[in-house]
Amino acid sequence: MSTLLRKDVPTHSAQGEKWRSRTTIKKHLKQDFHGRCAYCDDSDSLVDIDFHIEHFAPQTKFPERKKIYQNLLYACPYCNESKSEYWVSDDPDINIKDEEGIVNPCCRDYDLHLGRRRNGCIYPKTSLGKFMYKLLKLYLARHELFFQIERLQRKIDELQRTAAGAEILPLYKKLCEYYGLSAKIKWQKESVLRRIDAKDVCGKSVAKSGAKKRGRKSAALDSLPKTAQIKRITKESERDSPH
Repeated sequence: MSTLLRKDVPTHSAQGEKWRSRTTIKKHLKQDFHGRCAYCDDSDSLVDIDFHIEHFAPQTKFPERKKIYQNLLYACPYCNESKSEYWVSDDPDINIKDEEGIVNPCCRDYDLHLGRRRNGCIYPKTSLGKFMYKLLKLYLARHELFFQIERLQRKIDELQRTAAGAEILPLYKKLCEYYGLSAKIKWQKESVLRRIDAKDVCGKSVAKSGAKKRGRKSAALDSLPKTAQIKRITKESERDSPH
């Protein structure tokens, strides 16, 4: 089963050249795009990094479009950086060629090429959708996670409006926090272990060596309290990350 990628299609409330300041423009874009990324529909309330002012036709290739409001989109940093300066042609009005390119998110046709499953995963519906899916990295698990968080928040809001909810809401929130924390620990732990595995290239059996290390590492981590696990994983992540 699947649903539409977006509930609302964003529209530009202004036409032509409407550039006063980045703060003012971003404020208008936030309203026009309902506080959501033009490409993936993630809410800016769930992202701890400021959303970007995205130039649909890249300003580096088409400087004449830099201050045209209809060319500006409200986008999360992940989609904006994935798209970067990509453009399929030398014409700012030609954004699709031979099943490659990007459909303007302010067009309802955008939803003909991309959809969302009930678990929150984004998926391509067409060949062009598959191209956008890969280019914008819409396969990232973050999109499913944010969708689930929003759904949980709606459930919490519903509970708050009921008498029964007043009694079970504290327990419900604690369960959400616990399972969310456990999932985060598991993901970080596996991420660290994969990096350690990749570095072990000198032994005769890398797979076996990695498996032993994973077992010892996992057992050591699991024996610690959850707070200590997070501190240990964070410290190892910083140590193993390239500088």
